[in-house]
Amino acid sequence: MSDVEPMDLCVFVPCYNVERFVEPTMRRVDWRGLAKLVRFRVLFVDNASTDKTWAAVQSCLRYLTEIGVDAEAIRNPVDRGYGGSNKIVFAYCRERGIPAMGILHSDGQYAPEELTRLVEEWKVRPHCALFYGSRLLGHPLRGGMPLYKFVANKSLTWVQNVALGSRISEFHSGYRFYRMAWIRRLAYEATSDYFDFDTQIIFQIRHAGGPVEEMAIPTHYGEEVSNVNGLRTAKGILANVGVYLLHRWGLKRSERFRTVDG
Repeated sequence: MSDVEPMDLCVFVPCYNVERFVEPTMRRVDWRGLAKLVRFRVLFVDNASTDKTWAAVQSCLRYLTEIGVDAEAIRNPVDRGYGGSNKIVFAYCRERGIPAMGILHSDGQYAPEELTRLVEEWKVRPHCALFYGSRLLGHPLRGGMPLYKFVANKSLTWVQNVALGSRISEFHSGYRFYRMAWIRRLAYEATSDYFDFDTQIIFQIRHAGGPVEEMAIPTHYGEEVSNVNGLRTAKGILANVGVYLLHRWGLKRSERFRTVDG
């Protein structure tokens, strides 16, 4: 694919200290199958890793080039956070006119074999602002999700559903597909740069009237090391619920829920 060929999808691969995992993860994807569904580009974002992740990403670029996949990489000079890296890719898509962004995590926790199936389902939902794979629609405990994470996920999801009046099965999955036509309407720069970005942007999308849909995916917990501070993330999630309710009730307006011109 050339730089001038229009893209349907940017596959964002967030990377942080994943030198052992990123290339094996990329080799598990059915890239040829994906190419039959959409025109796409893979974009790695190395978020100031302190190990040899950048070298591993370069190896991934060589592999993808060899099999005919369009790919490039960005290296953040400082830690921009998971949410901050998402914002970088949103800007990347907007600048290049790419209409959608999907996320494929580099550590293999979200099965890379599912990417093609998810894209196939996403394609038949052109109305969706956000489509994602939900672990809680499947069998997360069988897949090795620790019980405390399962309970926390279910509890926080319940609180957020009550606040939004929604029936979403999971707010915390990272296997996502965003349509930029909806993202352009959101004040997404006002969201967190940390991992609670994922839940904040769901609130923004729902507040703006954007449809959110999901499908079941398998859960896998292996040797990968989580960089998520669970307590910090939970506090951010609950704080966002409070900010949203105050905004919705007209008690304290928040810039986060302002609709912007695309």
